Amino acid sequence: MDNKFVWKDRDISKAIGSITWSGAVSEAARRLEFTVAHGPQDHYFPNFDIQCGDKVYFYDQERELFRGTVVTREKSSRNGELAYTAYDDVFYLLRNKTSYNFGQTTAEEIARRVLADHKFTVSNLAKTNIPISLLSNDMCLYDIIQAAYTLAHNQNGKLYGIVSREGKMIVYERGWTVANFEISEDKNITESSFSETIENMVNTVKIADSTGTQVGYVQNAEWLSQYGAMKDIVYKEDGMDAVAAANAKLKGPEQTASVTALGNTYCLFGNTVKIKDSGTGLVGVFAIQSDSHEWSNGQYTMHLELMFEAFMDEKTDQKDSSSTGGESGTTVNALFTAYYPANNKMEGGFYDAMGNRLDPSKNTCAAPRSIPFGTKIKVMETGTGKDGQIFTVTDRGGAITISNGVYHFDLLMSSSAQCNNWGRVNGQALIIDESFEGSDINATANGNYKYPFHDGHRVGTPYGKRGSLWSCKWHCGQDMTATGSKNIYAIASGTVITAGWGGSYGNYLKVKHNDEYVSLYAHMSKINVKRGQTVNTDTCLGVQGATGNVTGPHLHLEVRSPGNDRYPADTNPMTYLKARM
Repeated sequence: MDNKFVWKDRDISKAIGSITWSGAVSEAARRLEFTVAHGPQDHYFPNFDIQCGDKVYFYDQERELFRGTVVTREKSSRNGELAYTAYDDVFYLLRNKTSYNFGQTTAEEIARRVLADHKFTVSNLAKTNIPISLLSNDMCLYDIIQAAYTLAHNQNGKLYGIVSREGKMIVYERGWTVANFEISEDKNITESSFSETIENMVNTVKIADSTGTQVGYVQNAEWLSQYGAMKDIVYKEDGMDAVAAANAKLKGPEQTASVTALGNTYCLFGNTVKIKDSGTGLVGVFAIQSDSHEWSNGQYTMHLELMFEAFMDEKTDQKDSSSTGGESGTTVNALFTAYYPANNKMEGGFYDAMGNRLDPSKNTCAAPRSIPFGTKIKVMETGTGKDGQIFTVTDRGGAITISNGVYHFDLLMSSSAQCNNWGRVNGQALIIDESFEGSDINATANGNYKYPFHDGHRVGTPYGKRGSLWSCKWHCGQDMTATGSKNIYAIASGTVITAGWGGSYGNYLKVKHNDEYVSLYAHMSKINVKRGQTVNTDTCLGVQGATGNVTGPHLHLEVRSPGNDRYPADTNPMTYLKARM
């Protein structure tokens, strides 16, 4: 195959060793990894001083496959080579953040505006003709555009992706099949694999009310008949579409597949390809989840991770409570390493530390022991498509520690190819305190008590039942965090009956009010009052903190009814509060 590699308008193909050109649906920017022969002691050797920030170009028979920027370079005296990593211009969509508020416009117009504002050249933007509204706050450009097309996807079901070709941005509709090409056992396959499991299957979901009484169910009769009963449950709440929630829990057999074959440069993630391999039973058209093309020692091969159903890299804007912005917690320096379900010494097996089957579709990760199971971790500043994604801690590992202030996290991925593409990436992690999740609101309840903060707050985990990953299934208070002053004030007049250390509550205190109700304030960094002291709504009880069993600073507020000054609190604090005037 006639390849050409260009740097600074110079064809340096003869100095290039190996080349790997790769991409994945979830990684956004395409990557080019290459090595260059290096002989610093040989004055006659043509050394090339390629620097970070330099542009490089890679061609296949005059067709430009890659145009991008060198972001990493490594020198090795052992093999006399320099190793480089470059990304295409989608990298800059990931590295630039901004805020927009679009009302009733199409995804294509949003993309056009965002790209024009940041001086990107556009080749083509897929048309949706669907008016949407989108709010973004401190989101990267890639996420803004992808969130806009995700909103369109939610209405028309089409799959969209962003690519850079010859220096121009394209948003295209995914699913194009590689023309006049088939991967087959008698032509070009060198290795293939297929796996299927029903370990995580759910074929019947019970719908129950708050008492656990069944009020309905959904099921897949075919799966039930073939594999036997595998059940889950959904609890119906006010305003909830319980049938939709139950259907979302149904899960069929999980299938994964991969092939290694002689290369074809049109076999790229987001496209589909015909495969015929009787050895694994892979016969039909499959979507490409990730691709890795390698040129080495005169050979060109490709490795494809396949999907049985295509998907897009879905993003959400800030109007969605599960959005990639708006979370609060503690930001730390992080080193992210990839791992995948595999029964070997390096990967460790198929189950996490909680005894659950490893499931890459659930966005889980391994974290240092100081971070509780169930904690949410947001990936940031890696310069990859995983920036903004949120993972849940379900696993541990001997090498997953905090070293010199850097938190090590292992992100669960679906295959060895994805892991090899990712490797290790430095960045930052937001250790989310779930009690911060929620939007900024002002008090609107008509209760008799005042809110504990003078300068505004944000509400978080509410009073009531919590998710399955929490060791404490019932949250008996309301979490909130100050958006201004961190000082905490009494919600009503009364007398301090407890002040000190409360174990998982950290520094906490209780106030008994004139109507015999008791309020409790937990996780304080400082307590300003003493037991027996009389307080009113202008008394500063202490300062918001992160003592006790927490992952970040916030206030846990409880209200207990007369005669029930004990755990757990039997009332919802939000029904008693009103705005400070």
